[in-house]
Amino acid sequence: MNLTNWKRSYRQLKTEAGITRISLAGCAVALALLSFNAINKSTTVVIQPFGMQKTGWVSENNASQSYKEAWGLSLAQLLGNVSPGNLDFVKQRIIPLLPANLYEQTVTNMTAEVIMMKENRVTTSFDPLEVVYERDTDKVFVYGNYSSQSPAIKAKREKRTYEFKINMENHLPKIVHMDTYADEPHTLAKIELLRKKEKEMAKKAKEKEAR
Repeated sequence: MNLTNWKRSYRQLKTEAGITRISLAGCAVALALLSFNAINKSTTVVIQPFGMQKTGWVSENNASQSYKEAWGLSLAQLLGNVSPGNLDFVKQRIIPLLPANLYEQTVTNMTAEVIMMKENRVTTSFDPLEVVYERDTDKVFVYGNYSSQSPAIKAKREKRTYEFKINMENHLPKIVHMDTYADEPHTLAKIELLRKKEKEMAKKAKEKEAR
């Protein structure tokens, strides 16, 4: 082998070795990025919520509409159908779902309600008619027929809404907002309509006073 060919071959080997090192470094960086993404990626689980026709999904910090609707329906049926015999059971099921900032006040209120309902032997029932999810507020509204009665009081029947906002923490549901009222769901559109009615009534009252 002459010296010229040997030098040419040596330079080619050096070039190929440099390219190989660059490729290996690129692969190492890509592998590191893939490993980082795999470690930090939140796992998403596809489920079929009970009582709902649509499939849902749950991730570490979020859930699908159908999953939240299913939880809202279950909570409304739990809270709306109570008796002196199952009040403690209902309380035990609700408390673990409360975040720290709502825990103390909710437990205090529920304990007082349990005592009152046991003393008066109050029984309630709730038949859901509609489940509404509002995307803008992330709230679930469960609307239906509600009745309450006791041995000393005649049965009271009314339309009632249970309102919830459910967040996810480490794949587990947390009730961050809970309300109930004898009315249709207080969606943003409904609240705006109520405000308009209040303004109209206030205006009419002022006009009546001015006469």
